[in-house]
Amino acid sequence: MSCRSCGKSQPVPIRDAASAARKTISALAGSNRATPEQIEERATLCRECPSKQRKHGIDWCGFPLVKTDETCGCVVWAKIRVAGEECPQRKW
Repeated sequence: MSCRSCGKSQPVPIRDAASAARKTISALAGSNRATPEQIEERATLCRECPSKQRKHGIDWCGFPLVKTDETCGCVVWAKIRVAGEECPQRKW
């Protein structure tokens, strides 16, 4: 999330991180899971994205847990599996 007055990125608030964790658990349990075709399409687009960062063996959308105008700070593996999620750059 960017600060409106200075434009700097900000860490994701704990409530947003908790919400993301709930969505991921729900998707992995099968109640909100993207289709295999959606997952593959999203994975392909994310692999090619210049905003993707690899930290400690994990692919992230931008810097881990930092939301900006173009990145969400989410773990890519989890985000692509949740049916209701969207790419912050509107790629999927």
